[in-house]
Order: sequence, then C-alpha cells, then structure tokens
Amino acid sequence: MKRALLGVVLLFLAVPARAGTIAIAADEDREVVAPAAIEPMLWHALYDRYGHDGVVVDPDRAAPEMLSQGLTTLLRVHVTWTPLTTSLPGGSIVGAMAPRIEVRESILRDERLYPYASWYAQGALALFDEHHHDGSKAVVSLPEVSLEEAVDSAIRPVDAPTWKATPDLLAIPVVVAGDDEYRHFYGAAWKAEADLRVERASALLAQAGLRLDIVGHDDWISPGGAQGLSALLDSLATAPSVHANAIRIGFTQQTGLADADTAQVEDVGRAYRPGRDVVVADQAAVPGHSLSWDLAEEGTAVAHEVLHALGIPHTDLPHVLMSRRKTTTVHDLAPGTRALAEAAAEARWGDKDTWTSASSLASTAEAWLQVPDERIEYVAGNLLAGPGVPEPTEMPPAHLSALTNAALARVHLRLATEPEKTSRSR
Repeated sequence: MKRALLGVVLLFLAVPARAGTIAIAADEDREVVAPAAIEPMLWHALYDRYGHDGVVVDPDRAAPEMLSQGLTTLLRVHVTWTPLTTSLPGGSIVGAMAPRIEVRESILRDERLYPYASWYAQGALALFDEHHHDGSKAVVSLPEVSLEEAVDSAIRPVDAPTWKATPDLLAIPVVVAGDDEYRHFYGAAWKAEADLRVERASALLAQAGLRLDIVGHDDWISPGGAQGLSALLDSLATAPSVHANAIRIGFTQQTGLADADTAQVEDVGRAYRPGRDVVVADQAAVPGHSLSWDLAEEGTAVAHEVLHALGIPHTDLPHVLMSRRKTTTVHDLAPGTRALAEAAAEARWGDKDTWTSASSLASTAEAWLQVPDERIEYVAGNLLAGPGVPEPTEMPPAHLSALTNAALARVHLRLATEPEKTSRSR
C-alpha cells in the first residue's frame, strides 16, 4: 500500500516570525491529513513544551535563512502513514491510517548545519465513540487526532535552546469574563483556565507585534435559552465594564448553540467587527485526548475573534488564523491580517494622535481590504472603539482621503443616532 510522505522543516525563533515558507513533499495518492496541517501542530506542541515559536522554511536554504535570523536549531520532521487495524468489542474490525514521525535535529555552527540527533515516534490508531442524533454510537477514527498526539511525543527529545527573546510588543488590554456555566464547570480554577487560553492567543498575535495584557476578570451572567452565540455577545456587551478601553473576552459553557437564522451550530465564537466585545465557546476535548488540544483549539479561537474585534474580516486563504472555514488547528497570520491588526492596535492603544491614526487606518484599509464598506467600517469602527474621534473642524476635509472622509462621516452619524450594534462575525 502506498504511503504519504510529508516533509516539514521547523526552526526555533529568536523573535516572532512574520513570514515563512513551508517545504513539503507529498504522495498525492494518499493525503491522509492536509500537508499544511502539520505545521501548526508542531508550532503548538513546541510552544506547549518549550515556549518557543516555530517557523517553516525552505529546506534548500535552511542555513542562510537561519543565519539571517540568528537561529541555531533545525528540526526536520517526516511523517509517513501506515495502515493499522484493531478489533472492537463484538468481534468487528476497524482500520485506518496511523502516523510514524521521523525527527532529525541539526545545529548551525560556522555557517553549516551539523547532525545532532534523530529518532522516531509512532502514532496510534485514534478511535472514540460518537453519538448520532438518533442515540446510536459509532466508532470514529480521526487521523489528525493521532497525528497531534504523535507530534507531541516526537518533539519531547528535542534539545531546545534555553534562550527566549522578549521582543517589544504593543499591549492590547483585555478583560476576561466567565459566564455562570463556565465558572461552575471550572470552579475556583476558572480564571487560571481562561488565562491560559488568552496567553496562547497572545503568543499567536505576537506575529503581528501584539500581545494581550489581562487587566481584569469579570463574572458574567449569560442568558439561559439563548438562540445563539450572537445573543450571548449582545448580552455581554450590555453588561457594565470597569475597563472601557479594553477588549472583553467572554467565555461560555453554553456550547452547541444554534443560530436562529441559519440553523448552523456555532461552536467557536462571535465578535463585533470592529468592537470591544468577544464571546468564545469552551471547546470539548476529544475523549482521552491531551488537554493541550483544548489550549491550541481555544487559543486560536480567541485570537481569531480578537482580530475580528480589530476590524479584520475572514480570508479565503486556507490554514491561516482568519480562514473562513477552520478545519484544523492553525497558527499563521496572512500578511494582510498582520498589517490590519498592527494599524488597528496602534490606532487604539498606541501614542499617535487621532488624525495620524485615521490616516494610517485608511491607508492600510485601502491596501488590504477590497470591499468599500469593509474599508469604511474598519476605519470608523476602530476610531469609535479606540483613540477618540477628531472633530470635523480640526482639519479641512480637502486634506483627507475620500475613504477617511467617508469613515469620519459614518463616525459622527453613528454618534448622533447611536444605533444598536449589529456587526457580528463568526
């Protein structure tokens, strides 16, 4: 039987990565898990175990790229898939693919890479019970679950560098709120559990030069019988907050809520785009799976919704943090996402005056957003949520771009009419 071969090169970073290339060799006859899915699995596993960020690079240019970034340790990770079968109670047999991971660690010295160590890790067949809507059970095999566990085992022998750079990152103040169901589920540990998820999101946002700074915690009574996460978001937004300039991240244990309009299950989160409030549903771990799965899944969900709160829409690019459809754990930020996040955060929490902030928001929107109304809302919403609104008399309109003028007009119209918040994004 043919086996798929995925080749990935991973580096430890001295500073947050802003870009990277991934080197993959795959047998297209047997693509069990999308090749791009292994990169974020490695990123999260390395962060869990060593606190290091990782970047994927071109294997043919590994040494010069490492030199240019001051890197020292290189991992080459190869995943092959082999068929496995197991017997279930009652005598039935089920089979699926299981991963086998080869890791080769090298050290960069004198502009050359020297082999340091190599080892293998074998993943097991991943099986768990699934309950159908009619109450019956099914045994489901998830190759990506097995791969996630195998990756975690495979990076344990890594001799990681002990240094870790602490770059200067712009702080985004956040308030962590847990609803009554969330606080009951985790008990006295709810703040610590929520903080871990925010910390993982902060590590992901470091790629854009940002970090999440927890400035407080709030109890939140979410409405029972809500029709969806959007309703919970509206509820959170009406609750008073002592930190008016912070983004409030509400965690809920009301999972499986259905949207009344689309009847689709909302299992990730909602945010006003742009805005100050975010709701994230607690994700259930796969039975028997490591808790690191929760942190990776929910950390990406928190970062995704915070980026929405900065006014950033979905992208059609696959396997990035703002992908429209998230099928696996992810970690990478698309270039446009980074630029939009940096400009929005700088406008709302930086030290620029409001006119400079408005101009920067407008130029960034014109460079990275294609839909005219999204451009206007990105500028207007971030001005309303952040640094304040410049008075129309402070600068002649002729000195501003058409986009800035349109955004300021929307700002003053909204301030005059104060409509209800309606901008939501999954």
